[in-house]
Amino acid sequence: MTEGVLDPLSLPCTRLNKCLQAYQSIQPVSAMFEDSSHHLWALKSAVGQRAFLKYAERTAAEKSIFWSWMQSLFCVSFPQAVSGYKEMYSLIEFLSGLKVPKVIECGANDVGGWVLSECLPGKPWRDEAVELDAAAFEKILASIERLYSGEGQESGGLIGDMLQPEISQRVWIEHLFNRLEESVEGYFEGVVWESIRQPLSDKVNIQEAGKLVPVMIDWRWDQFLIDGNEVALVDLDAWVWAPEILAWVIFELVWSERQLSALQQSFLQRNHSIPKIAPWRALYRFMLYKLEILGKVDLQEWMSRPTYFE
Repeated sequence: MTEGVLDPLSLPCTRLNKCLQAYQSIQPVSAMFEDSSHHLWALKSAVGQRAFLKYAERTAAEKSIFWSWMQSLFCVSFPQAVSGYKEMYSLIEFLSGLKVPKVIECGANDVGGWVLSECLPGKPWRDEAVELDAAAFEKILASIERLYSGEGQESGGLIGDMLQPEISQRVWIEHLFNRLEESVEGYFEGVVWESIRQPLSDKVNIQEAGKLVPVMIDWRWDQFLIDGNEVALVDLDAWVWAPEILAWVIFELVWSERQLSALQQSFLQRNHSIPKIAPWRALYRFMLYKLEILGKVDLQEWMSRPTYFE
């Protein structure tokens, strides 16, 4: 191990240590983002079998703005939730139709959580300016249709963790509203929040969340592996049951206009409906700003980013 790099063999987990005995080579992989709360290693066995080990320290998650908000808003206990990743990965693969890595083993304790998964072929798509292979992008569109064109509600009307959602959709808007109001800091945030609060104040106690679907809160294109026209989703940490409207607000913020046009045409050609997001766009954009889903950004620029859907 390189000096100063965490040694996975030193982690306080007997079950993990036993799993690692099967691998001859364990090499650290650099994090792609400064705010990453994970350690990542590439593993290779004596017979050439490859895998990845991802480990998240509890203390790092507690200091993370993103994961603190995920706990506050969605009751996601990370990294403790990692212990259920075998079931959760299978659920996401079933619901989305996308290829996801097979979980070899996973676990969590008071110190952190870890997941050992198979190594899939392909490269992360890191450059949003480069268009995806047409067939690969069609597979992503098909996955979104599969997730969002139905009736939803497979979570039993509850919002939150994919395996154990806790928040009733009947109180979601009030819950979100209260958490955000408590978090407002500084003059400019106060001005922006007031512009959001006033139009919604009479709806907070009566508005339900709408259709509930699986949503990847930290959508980034590099979480997909591209291998020619094949697509795999490899980062599943931040999937939750949430209102469909939130998913479309995220698409508006992250996708290019060309990609959004293809998504819209794909839905409309198949007579699928797209929810009306305009009344709730500002609320969810403010929420996503607080979560720093794309890192620290200027609030004014974030709230005024182009809109595409009604």
